[in-house]
Amino acid sequence: LRRARPEFRTMFGALNMAANMALSKNENAYLCPVNISDRFTKEGLQTLEDYAKRQPDVDVFYPNFKIVKDKEHKNVVGYQNWPEYTHENLLQENICGCSPLIKGRTFIEADSYWDYEYKYAADYDLFLRLVLDNKKFQLIEEVVGSHYEGEMPPELLKKYNEEIEEIRSMHTPFSFQDEE
Repeated sequence: LRRARPEFRTMFGALNMAANMALSKNENAYLCPVNISDRFTKEGLQTLEDYAKRQPDVDVFYPNFKIVKDKEHKNVVGYQNWPEYTHENLLQENICGCSPLIKGRTFIEADSYWDYEYKYAADYDLFLRLVLDNKKFQLIEEVVGSHYEGEMPPELLKKYNEEIEEIRSMHTPFSFQDEE
């Protein structure tokens, strides 16, 4: 498997590069990557912080969220209730994809950062690499925000799915075992 390092690569990796640089400078920080299509509730960030304080041994917290179909985040059409963490669940789907809270030290200890080669699924690749370093993941069952699911243009959806399949092919079920 490839190991991503913090460095300048391409313009499309600028956000990944900024996150990598910030994390490499402060191991006590937490990072909460938020997509432009995500919004927190008023209590959402506080909920994430409370979990981090109560469970300092957890490396990645991933929350549930509302699904909306409007950019104003008012038209709730469903809820994304993620399953409890298992390596197999993560391999099947990016269960950590919407506004996870990640401990900065996790990146440093695992020598893992966002890979600039991926334009659409770098977070999924990162989470699977963190699994290989035995990092601890925890579901936050509370809904901490909303995610706008707009229509993705077919050409972008195709590229996204290609990246997902490439990443999955590198992380077979034989690469890791579920914790008992």
